[in-house]
Amino acid sequence: MRACWKYAIALVFISLFAVVGCDQSQQKAPTEGDVKSGVTAEAKMAKIVGEAFYRERIALAPGAELIVFLEDVSKADAPSEVLGEFSAVLENAPPYAFEISYDESKIDSRARYNLRAQIRLDEQLLFTTTQAYDPFAGSENKLMMQKVTPSQSSDSYSLIGSWELATVAGQSIDVVPDMAKPSLSFLTSGSVTGTGGCNRLNGSYEADSKQKGSLTFSPIATTSMMCAKGMEAEAALFKLFDQVKTYSASATELKLMGIGGIELATLTRVAE
Repeated sequence: MRACWKYAIALVFISLFAVVGCDQSQQKAPTEGDVKSGVTAEAKMAKIVGEAFYRERIALAPGAELIVFLEDVSKADAPSEVLGEFSAVLENAPPYAFEISYDESKIDSRARYNLRAQIRLDEQLLFTTTQAYDPFAGSENKLMMQKVTPSQSSDSYSLIGSWELATVAGQSIDVVPDMAKPSLSFLTSGSVTGTGGCNRLNGSYEADSKQKGSLTFSPIATTSMMCAKGMEAEAALFKLFDQVKTYSASATELKLMGIGGIELATLTRVAE
């Protein structure tokens, strides 16, 4: 009888071990694909801290706002990508501390990054950085901004950003389905990138608002693909680079002009 009880107890333990082992075997370990797709991995957030300032002894009007962007500026054929942003209504004198949170997994050691700071009051740009600041260069992030005076008929700093082509020689540009809209992106580093709709472009520019809004382009490099549609608008855009002499910019519109102030093209600002 005692032997039967021992045999029964042994069977119970064997059954328990079998159930536990089966359950563990059914727990699927995360695969490399799961990790890459974010099934098990979570975004690892990091912070960039620094200061933005200007040297002029000017008191800002109530409601002035500081905006600082962390941008990926490494893509020659596309507008810069904003990876993080800080904004705050300013109440004191500079310097102004900022802190930008960003996802470390989006940082590529082969890419180029930039910090861009602005002070705006409603739609008016008051101050902006005019040079590139690499946040990962190992130096302190102290961003100096330059004043944009209202008396300037146009300012080189308002060029910074992305613009879509609206008209050439007074004629509206037709939107071609399934194609990128012709556009230009002016970077703080002095580079200009964009697309004609079919081909990408890359080059540099020089702008000086003190010389009646002068604007010149270096020789622009482009790709050489052929597309079934949209080539006329692209050719018209690429032809402009040798003709542009001056510009006029507002918060929403950019006008490119040739000799004698003749309007060559208009572009509309792309919202960031």
